[in-house]
Amino acid sequence: LTQLAKYKGAIVFGTTSSDKKIEQLITNKVDYPINYKKQNFEEEVNKITQGEGVDVAFDAVGGSNFKRSLKLLNCGGSIISFRAGSFVGANSIFKKIQTFLSFGFYHPIMLMRKSISIQSVDMYNISKNRPDLLQRIMEDTENYIEKGILKPIEVTVFPIAELSKAFGLLEQGKNI
Repeated sequence: LTQLAKYKGAIVFGTTSSDKKIEQLITNKVDYPINYKKQNFEEEVNKITQGEGVDVAFDAVGGSNFKRSLKLLNCGGSIISFRAGSFVGANSIFKKIQTFLSFGFYHPIMLMRKSISIQSVDMYNISKNRPDLLQRIMEDTENYIEKGILKPIEVTVFPIAELSKAFGLLEQGKNI
């Protein structure tokens, strides 16, 4: 996502939870990598943009992170939610409810006042209901990779027998 945004000419802010992941953001040409465990990303973005905020926020965490990202949108901005990582590790029903409520509630009037929009993407749902769209996305991605615009990062592949180990790394935030 960050590589594609840079290719399209965007100034890119990236947030992550560790210094090791900051290195990956720098490799991916992120202009302003922010470790949200050490810095308040909302304050940092406001400081860098002199309070103007951003045109687009992509949110993979959800919860209160979603609310904070939404506040960073400038007039005409959009937030695109494509995952809800904050639900990972929400083991009890109470934790899930708390996480659900931390997203906040939004009325169209609230969005119109600032001329902002909320969008969401669920790739599983797209694959099930719009395979033609998924096919086009995959072909575009492959073309970007072939042209050297996107450079995939190295990944670790886990055999199915190690599924719990893979999820454990996700829960601990050790994935990139």
